[in-house]
Amino acid sequence: MAANEAICQGSKGKSSIHIIDLGMEHTLQWPSLIRNLASRPEGPPRLRITGFSTNEENNVKLHTSMNFLVEEAISLGIVLEFRIILEPATPSFLTIENLNLREGESLFVNSILKLHNYVKESRGYLKSILQSIKKLSPIAVTVVEQDTNHNGPFFLGRFLESLHYYSAIFDSLEACMPRNSPIRMKIERAHFAEEICNIVAYEGPDRMERHERVDQWRRQLGRAGFHVMPLKCTSQARMMLSVYDCEGYTLSCEKGCLLLGWKGRPIMMASAWQVASFS
Repeated sequence: MAANEAICQGSKGKSSIHIIDLGMEHTLQWPSLIRNLASRPEGPPRLRITGFSTNEENNVKLHTSMNFLVEEAISLGIVLEFRIILEPATPSFLTIENLNLREGESLFVNSILKLHNYVKESRGYLKSILQSIKKLSPIAVTVVEQDTNHNGPFFLGRFLESLHYYSAIFDSLEACMPRNSPIRMKIERAHFAEEICNIVAYEGPDRMERHERVDQWRRQLGRAGFHVMPLKCTSQARMMLSVYDCEGYTLSCEKGCLLLGWKGRPIMMASAWQVASFS
């Protein structure tokens, strides 16, 4: 929701929008964005979504879901184009030519639980991807990440941090979803189990789940020439939490970033970034 709000905020008055999604494994983010864009006072824009996906087995399902979205968008007066690229978003691929950027488009880059995969021991690769994004001159870069430190060099530190972090995650699921919920079981087995295994059992380039704290993301994005774009959706996020009637979640806004916590422990952060004028 926070990422969509930043896109809507930055696209006011724009007639053509192009979103680059660095890691599109599903389409859950887009229906609410399409509905919000359709209700703009100035009328709906043209919308183009380019998504990177490394899951070939999910390709047919992803295309089917996007085709449904195209039909829904048409019913709301929005012309939606989409393109799925079955390869990682690398620094060399993120160019105007490869992405087929068009004159007059307002560009947004969307990274939901993806940017941490570009963090390596040297951090040079993350710097390269951020520099490539900056060269595209997007209106905003939306970043949602786990707010925890799983990028330490030593096993014991990562193990203990993972233990405390995922204990909070599972406690929050326990409070909001029954244990026999198919959705919960799928999340735990297919997503969190793989994350935990990668964090504690892999090293070197095979360790992809390199989550970092919000302060570290501020430093990295700031050094790359971005500054934070304050989010204006805190009240809406609080309202959504109250709808779920789940005590224990906390919500705060810190230096322009929206932070979600469980009983005082940070678990997620959402933010939006613009290219700094001095960079």
